[in-house]
Amino acid sequence: MNSGMPGLTAYAGLFEVAKAKKGESVFVSAAAGAVGQIVGQLAKLTGCYVVGSAGSDQKVNLLKTKFGFDDAFNYKKELDLNAALKRLRSTNQRQSFCFQFLLYAHDEDESIIYMKLLGSS
Repeated sequence: MNSGMPGLTAYAGLFEVAKAKKGESVFVSAAAGAVGQIVGQLAKLTGCYVVGSAGSDQKVNLLKTKFGFDDAFNYKKELDLNAALKRLRSTNQRQSFCFQFLLYAHDEDESIIYMKLLGSS
């Protein structure tokens, strides 16, 4: 199987950066995209509990039915991302967060919000 650049990006992000391991929880933003769906599937094959976010109910359904995500939510309908992620954070296991950043579109305030979600600020 050759999944090209999205596959390489997904693999490196999940295993080299996030260092996800069996039994851990993984949250994937932009989960219905080319990289996100591969991250989710690799995490599932590894034995992780996987939660994804997508921008439509149709994509959320796709994540759960076709790509095997354990849970997913429509980020456009969630008023509070932190509350939505409580499904993931309610466990005592280690959690990995795989965010897709469009750095050219972020201002400082938005970056700080993401860092707080990740526990870095």
